[in-house]
Amino acid sequence: MNLIKIQKIKDLYAAGSSIAEVAKRLDLSSSGVKYHLDKENVSIRNRSDAVRIKHHKRLNSFSVSIPKKIPKSLSNLTLIALALYWGEGSKTGNTVAIANSDPHIILTFLSFLKKVCKIDETRLHILIHHHPDQDEGELISYWSTLTGIKPSHFYKSTLHSSGKKNSTRNIKFGTISLRYADSILLKEILERIEMMKKIKMPE
Repeated sequence: MNLIKIQKIKDLYAAGSSIAEVAKRLDLSSSGVKYHLDKENVSIRNRSDAVRIKHHKRLNSFSVSIPKKIPKSLSNLTLIALALYWGEGSKTGNTVAIANSDPHIILTFLSFLKKVCKIDETRLHILIHHHPDQDEGELISYWSTLTGIKPSHFYKSTLHSSGKKNSTRNIKFGTISLRYADSILLKEILERIEMMKKIKMPE
């Protein structure tokens, strides 16, 4: 086998393709691909690593992104959404997730995802955090109506201990986590936030 094809084997495998996928792509046998990877001292992934990469590729195959050129009409929405995520969003993992009890904050970020990022809305999910004196069914109905996200896309709610007697008075509809699984979009949001951090504030 020539050096160019061997390099292609290494490149495809390093990019996340499985041995079977590399073999199919290059019209080779799986055993032949493994032989050349071993010969080139390329470490073969274990099963858990292979599953993790497969899951990561599946998510990213449907990734969306923040446009490089954002329409002027959406620039303020984008800045507000990024600022909200800076304070309230998850910074780790593979999912864009923002948690809050304020419907306006949730709707603002949801609008950003829909109008700016052009997400696949069927992949949105919600997790509700609530207290024992709140009715889970009513909360699901409220947030589903508000966001347009179907109840079937709500995860099993998280129930908190009672805490203070009036703990739910100021959190009437519980706290929700709005989630969209997309590691590439998360990376872009975090990169935009890092750029915002470098903006010099007026003294």
